[in-house]
Amino acid sequence: MELKAMLGMLFPGKGKDDERATIEDGAMVIDCRGCGEPPDPASERCMGCMVRSMSRFGPVSGVVLRNGNDTEVSGASGRHLSEAASLMRWSVPDPPADRKCAGCNLSPDKVMRRAWEDFPRDSIGYARDMLDWECPGMDCCDGCRESTRRSLDSLESDLRELASRMVAP
Repeated sequence: MELKAMLGMLFPGKGKDDERATIEDGAMVIDCRGCGEPPDPASERCMGCMVRSMSRFGPVSGVVLRNGNDTEVSGASGRHLSEAASLMRWSVPDPPADRKCAGCNLSPDKVMRRAWEDFPRDSIGYARDMLDWECPGMDCCDGCRESTRRSLDSLESDLRELASRMVAP
């Protein structure tokens, strides 16, 4: 039995988004047949799915939401989604190599992942609040929390600027 199949048995539901999105002719195709609602590129659910998938795959020429009647997202809309995906990809750091830091609930990767969890809804405030939780008390915690706070500020600014371009004529 393959490792991927064994992990699927141990952790059902994990990796489902990875299996639903593929690249065909430079475009990312998301199989929407498993969703409970029809694809609507303007819905928060679909926007979040497209951005999360694009952040894993990298730049694509467009997005196709497939459920029998394909819906294509390209042009300015596709570029804006791609920019959000790029922000997601580059703002979430790898987990820390240090075991103590990797297990910390306030590690930068966990806080930044939380900032994106409800995208396109704003979760940055909640992620910022996480930094005020009880600190495990290691020597490097204050510097790490301040660095993460600056990263959240930068992400918030970048998202605000992206949103302003999305609504500007």
